[in-house]
Amino acid sequence: STGARARRQPVVVQRPSPAGRAAVRRYVSLCLEVINGFRPVAQLRPLTAPDLFQSVGDQLQRRTTRPGQGRGGAALVTIRRVRATEPAAGAIEAVVVLDQGDRTWAMALRLVDGPHGWRCSVLQVI
Repeated sequence: STGARARRQPVVVQRPSPAGRAAVRRYVSLCLEVINGFRPVAQLRPLTAPDLFQSVGDQLQRRTTRPGQGRGGAALVTIRRVRATEPAAGAIEAVVVLDQGDRTWAMALRLVDGPHGWRCSVLQVI
C-alpha cells in the first residue's frame, strides 16, 4: 500500500429547479406562520412525510409565539436567508437562517418530490 488516499470526486452543487425553489419557499413560509402563531401546525401535514409529522410539529411548536406579538411579546420570527441545493433530481436540501429580535437560529430541511408532490422528509430546528 502506498498510503495514498483515494481522491473523492468533487460534489456538483445544482441550483434547485423552479418547482423545487417554489416548494421550499412554500414550506418555509408555512413553518414561519406556525412559529409566529398564525397557522396551526396541522396544516403542514399534507406537505410533510407521515413518519416525520410529529417531530416537525414538536419542533415548530417549541418555537411558537402568540399571533401578532411574538414569543412573550418579543419580535416575530423573520427569514434572514434561505440557501438551497438540489443534490439529486427530485430532492432539495435547504438551510434557513431565522431572526427573532436579537436572536438568530436556523432550520435545515429536505424536500422530496414524490407521487403526492413535494414533501418534507427531514426537518431539524437548530
